[in-house]
Amino acid sequence: MMSIFTKLFGKREPKKPLVIIQDALGEFTLDPNQKFLQFEGSINWCGEICHVYLEPDGDSVFTAERSLAVLHRLMEQADDWDRRLKAYSAEEKAEEDGLVHIWGSPDQLNEDVPPITKEEYISRMSMGFMHVMADGSLYFDFCLDEMFTDHGEGIDAMIDGTICSTGLQG
Repeated sequence: MMSIFTKLFGKREPKKPLVIIQDALGEFTLDPNQKFLQFEGSINWCGEICHVYLEPDGDSVFTAERSLAVLHRLMEQADDWDRRLKAYSAEEKAEEDGLVHIWGSPDQLNEDVPPITKEEYISRMSMGFMHVMADGSLYFDFCLDEMFTDHGEGIDAMIDGTICSTGLQG
């Protein structure tokens, strides 16, 4: 049985994805059929594949020139950013004894999990994905190797180098 909407407007084909090709960073695609319009792609972040979401330009949802410019600035100092973000997270998680008191993996929830050093915490962090906004705002999501069960670490920052906040996500 055909709905009245289909009879009136017919079956509409989905719009085709829009692709921005960046020779230095890779390919970013905007799928106009998604609820939230954003360009998606992957980059090499300090030796790890990282998923990236780029906010479209405010005056046009079909371009992301401003977000791409922010991403290029970020990538010029990726090693420094990675080191600073991880150190910031470790410092925020460390207790007075200088150790990070983790929860452990889901199968360790009822066990007494020993704390770890900030260095070990940092070594177990890996970049999951990032959001890059046209105004220079950044959001980084780090995987935490089940140190806090299935939670990740979300870090908000600005392209000027300011790290704003961090917290467990999940």
